[in-house]
Amino acid sequence: MIIRKNNHSLFPNANFLTHLWSSKDDAIIHTHTYFEFVYIVYGKIDHICNNECISLKKGDMVLLRPGDIHYYKRGESDCVHRDIVVTEVLLRQTCDYLRPGLFEEIIQKQQCIYGNLNNTQIDFFESTFAYISNMFDKSSDAIQLFINGVLGAILTALYMRNDEIDNNFYPIWIKEILTRCTKLGYVKGDYQTLLADIPYDHAHICRTFKKYTGQTITEHLNKIRLNTARTYLFNTDMSIERIIEEIGLTNYSYFIKLFKKQYGITPLQYRQQAKKRLTSNTPKNNQ
Repeated sequence: MIIRKNNHSLFPNANFLTHLWSSKDDAIIHTHTYFEFVYIVYGKIDHICNNECISLKKGDMVLLRPGDIHYYKRGESDCVHRDIVVTEVLLRQTCDYLRPGLFEEIIQKQQCIYGNLNNTQIDFFESTFAYISNMFDKSSDAIQLFINGVLGAILTALYMRNDEIDNNFYPIWIKEILTRCTKLGYVKGDYQTLLADIPYDHAHICRTFKKYTGQTITEHLNKIRLNTARTYLFNTDMSIERIIEEIGLTNYSYFIKLFKKQYGITPLQYRQQAKKRLTSNTPKNNQ
């Protein structure tokens, strides 16, 4: 069995590498000495990891740990996937920033971790990786800032999917609402759009949703909106007014109030602190 190492990193301290992959070479059984995120940009492919076979399509994502043994089976249709290689040090740093204990939770799982990205997220990540590649020769500090940011966004997307949907105790229609809440089109929409085709009256939906999830639909939506806003604040220079529009809110004061209640600081303070922390943790190149 082949053991692959990160010997061709784009970044000077060899902690990060990403590329698009469409070669049949991925049919070789192998493992890694590094962590690897993979998401399908287009097409379909079968992924076999630790003797478990999962069919992947556009938007499906996998997080592989060192020691996971895997390979792919390509069908007749073409498939392109994005591979993102990171070292333990970099992933641990990002996990610790997002949630204490998250790194240990990842490595202790019995199987590799699956998630899903929507089209908006794929476009965002692809444009971010293109920006990182274009900036490589200009500013290593800026590259590291964006690398940390995009890894945080990918982990957030992965765990939003796992935390909110993979609960076998939820009725199917509640799972459907939770699934819709991971899609930006529904988050930006109104109640009628979110609850379309759910075969119960509004009062029953709201009462049962809170019974199973412990929160109202509005509270759950606002949680998703705030997480999305935090991602935009962390990874972009988008204005707060534009972010409010992107997450489906219309009232500036209401957004500021929600954000401060959730995180204890204003959105602007969060952006400033996040960038300051990432900059202070950026490895300095040896001259």
